[in-house]
Amino acid sequence: MLQLFVKAAHSVYFILLPSFLFSGSYYVATNGNNGSPGTEAQPWLTIQYAVDQVNAGDTVFVKTGIYNELVTFNRSGSAGNYIVLQNAPGETPVIDGGGLDAAEQPGLIKIFDRNYIVVKGFELRNLSSMHWAAGVWCSGSAHHIEIRNNRIHNISDPNPNGGCHGVAFYGKNSTSAMHDIILDGNEIYDLQLKWSEACAFNGNVRDFTVSNNSIHDVDNIAYVFIGFEGECEGCPNGENIDRARNGQVYDNVAYNVDSKDNPPYNGERSADGFYVDGGMNIVFERNRAYRCNIGFEVTSEHGGKNAENVKVRGNFIYDNHVAGLSTGGYDNTVGATDNCYFVNNSFYKNHSSTRPQDDWGAEILINYHAHNNVYENNSIYAADNYPRFLTVGTDNSGNNFDYNLYFGSTEGDAPGGHAIFADPLYTDPANGNLHILNTSPVINKGFNFPDSIMGSNDFDNKARIVNDTVEIGADEMDAASTVISAPEDVKKSYRLSQNYPNPFNPVTVIHYRLAVRGQVELSVFNLLGEKIRTLVSRKQKAGTYSAVFNATNLVSGVYLYRLKVGSFVSVKKMLLVK
Repeated sequence: MLQLFVKAAHSVYFILLPSFLFSGSYYVATNGNNGSPGTEAQPWLTIQYAVDQVNAGDTVFVKTGIYNELVTFNRSGSAGNYIVLQNAPGETPVIDGGGLDAAEQPGLIKIFDRNYIVVKGFELRNLSSMHWAAGVWCSGSAHHIEIRNNRIHNISDPNPNGGCHGVAFYGKNSTSAMHDIILDGNEIYDLQLKWSEACAFNGNVRDFTVSNNSIHDVDNIAYVFIGFEGECEGCPNGENIDRARNGQVYDNVAYNVDSKDNPPYNGERSADGFYVDGGMNIVFERNRAYRCNIGFEVTSEHGGKNAENVKVRGNFIYDNHVAGLSTGGYDNTVGATDNCYFVNNSFYKNHSSTRPQDDWGAEILINYHAHNNVYENNSIYAADNYPRFLTVGTDNSGNNFDYNLYFGSTEGDAPGGHAIFADPLYTDPANGNLHILNTSPVINKGFNFPDSIMGSNDFDNKARIVNDTVEIGADEMDAASTVISAPEDVKKSYRLSQNYPNPFNPVTVIHYRLAVRGQVELSVFNLLGEKIRTLVSRKQKAGTYSAVFNATNLVSGVYLYRLKVGSFVSVKKMLLVK
């Protein structure tokens, strides 16, 4: 309670008001004292004590230090008044689970049946448990939860037949869905997952956004969206409740995802970068999947069930071990892929493994029970001697294949009356840059689906259609990249490419192309528009250039970089994740 002192005439009145009527800022530090006011000068000692004291609208700032505790939210915020737990400005707090465990589902952050909560700016690490641990556990009917800009690593289960998660969202309630979930800007890595996944949405969970995250160096699936596992207690069988649905998954990356050394898999490589297992109404766009066993997979593991109305569009899928995209059930007894769209993706050599036991894959693989799906406008540069399209299962009907480009291997199918057989002219595919050169044969050769299918933006979040007809693949030549005549009829353009890698830590490379000689300024800004650094400021001849940006002394977050040459100006975003 808060005491309010009111002075009138010669009397003083004490009015007790509930503290939730006021919002405030509170602090935690390793030299604090539980029971102290929780101010910056007199902070609290533990994070758990802090979240047990605050109310809707309050923010808990945690200062640099190692906090050896498991934090459970026992209170909720309210609409417009979130409880916020975050790092103090410029500080780097660590929640470390070393030596800690719990009887059931321990989490470094645990949010069960609580609402309107934000957690951001932490390093969450070192939790090993045989009781299904997670860096962040969110379960029940929780809603309006935001998990932002955290580093989550070294979560493990020593039981060979167990499991754990980096982050997990399990909708358990049959009458109240988990909803309005945001997972943004996190880095998740070095997990020993056994049978589980780095990031899981499971059960009665809907209306979620997964954006700007990086998951890497894990021994099972990076991102999964699950249905029909029975996690929703009491959900009617056969209804669209016990499944992840209505989600947006964009601007994420998955790499170094490999089950080869994961004990339950006995050497099999079948871990996906992005996996829909029975999910519905989910859009994947502008993501990267590379050095995974399978880049994307969309199906259901449950017989008679399906993945439905999933859109995989505008993604870079390259250098995966066995397959770029897998659809349909892995055998005749499991579920289906129905009414899904796989359009405007760019593929490159998705069969890097040379092990004989990995010869079952392809750039695009169609297994059992794939119905009424669309595979169009994809640019497919296949690995030598491995299939482009490969159908291995039965009960496949109503699928459409057209307007795809094929290059590389001649193995497998290449369907479609409007197919193109030519080099797509990617900018630097060996290093993951699948942007096209302005002489690419994919330009203006795709089929114009409506925005609801194809999306309104390309891989770089530029307009999806320029000059009336869409490009094949994920990259669209923008208006500033209109072909310019040059001596000897060499076609050149201005172009600012997406930095690579992105997300990055702490170094990334920015490529750009000049049509003619000019004064070049390439600068980096924060989201307030303040200039952080000038990378290039000089005259340069026409040609292609690169600049290195080292962000060692900057904090994690989104930054802007701008290329200005005469009247040409182009701005892009990049994500620093430390």
